[in-house]
Amino acid sequence: MANQEAFSILSQVAIDLTSLFQAELTTQGLVESGRLRDSVKWIVIPTTDGGFTLQMESLDYFKFLDDKFNISQNVFNSSTYANIQEQIANAYSLIILDDLFLT
Repeated sequence: MANQEAFSILSQVAIDLTSLFQAELTTQGLVESGRLRDSVKWIVIPTTDGGFTLQMESLDYFKFLDDKFNISQNVFNSSTYANIQEQIANAYSLIILDDLFLT
């Protein structure tokens, strides 16, 4: 039950992260065709131990632009990301509590 709630929270986090990264690309003027921006997507992957991993997918050249224009650093330094960190912490506390009470 708690893992379903954690998955739901992390799914919203993935949506929010996707939006933040896409907005940062737009803000920096790094959008020409929109292919790169539209390729950026965060997903939630269940792990074998009952937890979850957040993973970003994008076209390969995102890494080159990220290294040059600090896209990730700007997102992770934003005030909006602070709220996302709280959501992530809440989701993982649910997973930990669920694990403690199931063992």
